[in-house]
Amino acid sequence: IYAFWIVVLILASFIAHLYLQNKNKQALTPESSVTLNGAVVSIKAYNHHYQSYGKINDETVIFLVDTGATSVSIPEHIANSIGLKKGYALQASTANGITTVYYTLIPKLQIGNIVLHNVRGNINPSMKGDSILLGMSALRRLEITQKNNVLTLKQQK
Repeated sequence: IYAFWIVVLILASFIAHLYLQNKNKQALTPESSVTLNGAVVSIKAYNHHYQSYGKINDETVIFLVDTGATSVSIPEHIANSIGLKKGYALQASTANGITTVYYTLIPKLQIGNIVLHNVRGNINPSMKGDSILLGMSALRRLEITQKNNVLTLKQQK
C-alpha cells in the first residue's frame, strides 16, 4: 500500500510540474501583430515583472524588461552559449554595486515580431540568472506604453 501512495505522489508531482511548465511558457510568450505603422508586441506582467521569450541571433532567450538598465545586459554563460564576443571592459553600476562588464554588439535581437539590428549590449560575468535584461539600448528604438499590467512595444516602419 505504501508503494501505491508513493507512485501516486510521484505521478501527481510530475503532472503538477508539467502544468506549471506550460503555464510559465504561456505567460512568457508575447502577443505579436503587424499594423500598417509597424510591429506591435504585448507583454503581460508575470510575477510582477515584464518578461518574455525572445531571440538573440536566432537563439531563444528570456528577456526581463528593465527601463533602468542603460543597455541590454547578458549573463556571461548565456553570451557564451549564443556566440556573443566580449569587447572592451567597462565599469557598470548595478543593483549589486560596481562590476566589470564587457561591451558587445548584438547583431540581431528579436522579441515577438519586432526585430532590432546592431544593438549595444554588455556581457556581465557576475549575472547568474537565466534572464537577459532588456535595457534602453534596445528599448529607446521602440515606443513603449504600459496599461493594466500589459506592456506594449511598437516598432515604427
